Amino acid sequence: MKVTVNKDPDLDFFIGYFGGDKIPTKQDWFDRMEGYELIQVEDGVETKLDDYDLYIKQKDKDVVQIFKKHLHDLVTKYLKPEHPYKKPEPLEVIIDVSMDEKRLQEVDIDNLTKAILDSLNGLVYEDDSQIISLLATKNVNGFIPINGLLIGVRRLTNKQSWFDHIRLAYIKEEQ
Repeated sequence: MKVTVNKDPDLDFFIGYFGGDKIPTKQDWFDRMEGYELIQVEDGVETKLDDYDLYIKQKDKDVVQIFKKHLHDLVTKYLKPEHPYKKPEPLEVIIDVSMDEKRLQEVDIDNLTKAILDSLNGLVYEDDSQIISLLATKNVNGFIPINGLLIGVRRLTNKQSWFDHIRLAYIKEEQ
């Protein structure tokens, strides 16, 4: 099967890849401890705490740093002389992460985006504080059932945000 990925012409920066390891989050540093209970002892009274899961940091498993290095190396190949975009230029970022169904249910979208945005700091933009709008999706990619990542960045100095027409509420001043 041949798959073609064409960048939207309105994006100022675009990268993507499919295959390889899953996109990590800082959650991936930890494994759930099975078979343990959390007991609180206060004034000699023991209370089993059921609302907590126990996790332990995995030794020598720095998947986030490995991912950041991989993404750094990939991004570096596509940088132009204008990079990084300088502060205070406002930016819009669109992120699409493909994964399997199990992972879709396990990871939080905000943790996925944090690892990705941190990886672009100093390369594509000076600082992620420049990002004024962010669209992130995680999905199970049906036609390519493998891990994948697409990232698009739009400079908004002379453009309208793609999201300007989306309204959560209509606010009107009353007389």
